[in-house]
Amino acid sequence: MNARSRLLGTWELTEAKLLSDGVASDYEFAPQKGGGGILIYSPDGYMCATLSKLERARFSTDQVDGGTDEEKAKAYSTYISYVGSFEVDENKMSVTHLVKFVLHPNYVGRSLIRYLVFSGTEGRSGDEVRLDTPPMNIGGKPVASYLKWRKV
Repeated sequence: MNARSRLLGTWELTEAKLLSDGVASDYEFAPQKGGGGILIYSPDGYMCATLSKLERARFSTDQVDGGTDEEKAKAYSTYISYVGSFEVDENKMSVTHLVKFVLHPNYVGRSLIRYLVFSGTEGRSGDEVRLDTPPMNIGGKPVASYLKWRKV
């Protein structure tokens, strides 16, 4: 089975690490840090990724456009989401997310490459995938990461 076929479906985040100066640390959205995420690849070539802290402060109002500036800033800092199309390079074992809509406006139109490492558990092949990212600017310095996902 090719990498594109193996990616199709819904995945749940199981681990997320930041890699800086040769040291791995839990990413703030990692399940080990009270976070979680869902990643979906559809057969028609679209994808959606969402990461969130599981316990998020509620707004003081239920109005859709409500919330104080402080509440909105806190909500923004505890949630990441983007959607777009995707392309798989079978030779490089990579997937590129072509971002169409995203919480962080500077990422609209960007191509985000992720390198794929498939594995299995309990005797099953391919039900886990690790997405490795090239270094990104986090806190003013280049930081790579990997996120592990298990097929739902």
